[in-house]
Amino acid sequence: MDLPAHGGSGGGPRTNLIECAGAVLQAGRAFAPLAGIVAHSFGGPVVALAWRHGLRADGVVMLAPPLSVRDISLPVGDWLGLPRHVSDLMMERLARRLQVTWDELRTDRLVAEMEVPLLVVHDEEDKLVPWSQGAAVARAARDGRLRTTAGLGHRDLLVEPTVVADVLAVVTAASLARRIA
Repeated sequence: MDLPAHGGSGGGPRTNLIECAGAVLQAGRAFAPLAGIVAHSFGGPVVALAWRHGLRADGVVMLAPPLSVRDISLPVGDWLGLPRHVSDLMMERLARRLQVTWDELRTDRLVAEMEVPLLVVHDEEDKLVPWSQGAAVARAARDGRLRTTAGLGHRDLLVEPTVVADVLAVVTAASLARRIA
C-alpha cells in the first residue's frame, strides 16, 4: 500500500509516522488475517508502531529499517542545507505536536513487543540507512533474524531474486505455522 503522502495515495503533501501507522493499522484490520507484512525503510518503524496498537500478522519482514525516524530525518535537513540546530528544533516541535518522544518511537523498542518471526534484510553498503541500524532492529526482536546483502544499496534489495525468495519463505512459513497450530 502507499502510505499517506506517498505514491498514489493522494494523501496530501506531507505526513508523519503516527498518521502512517494509523493507515497501516486500518488496512491491516480491513484485510485480516494477514499472512505477512513486508515494509521498506520508513515502513519499518511505521509497521512497528502499528503493531503496538494492534496490527497483527503471522510474520514480518523489514527491508533496510531505520533505528530512529529522528536520526534519519536529520541528514535530510543536512542535505537540504539546513543548519543542524534548525533541524533539531523542527524535530522537537514535531514531537511536541504529536505528543510523543523520539525515544519511545525507536524501531528497536517497538519490535521488541512483536511475538512473530521478524526478518530484517539490510545491505552493508546502504548509504541512506546504515546497516548497523537494521542489525540493531533484528537483535531487538524476540524472534529476529538478520540477512545481510552486499552491493544492493538501499533500494535494489527490493527486487533482488534471492531477497524476494527469502521474503516469500518467511511469510509462507509463518502463515503455514498458524494454520497447523
